[in-house]
Amino acid sequence: MSIIVDPAAERLLAEMAKKTGKDAAELLTAALTAHAQAIGVLPARSPPPMTSEERFRAMMEIADRAAQRPVFDPRRPDDIIAYNVLGLPE
Repeated sequence: MSIIVDPAAERLLAEMAKKTGKDAAELLTAALTAHAQAIGVLPARSPPPMTSEERFRAMMEIADRAAQRPVFDPRRPDDIIAYNVLGLPE
């Protein structure tokens, strides 16, 4: 049973099936899923979960980039916040 009424689309699907070794249903499902995700009909696939080592490496890369940023205010944090020794605002 074919639901495609456009002969050009039918030929293209047959050529893709021949070249990839996948059947028409697989090709159509993959194409429709990708398009549905692109236009927001389906949510995009989330990346696979990170291992603890990958997460640590990613966090260290962020920390390294943050450490390379210039210091715009050389004052101590307590001086910036302006609390006194009792912890009250000055």
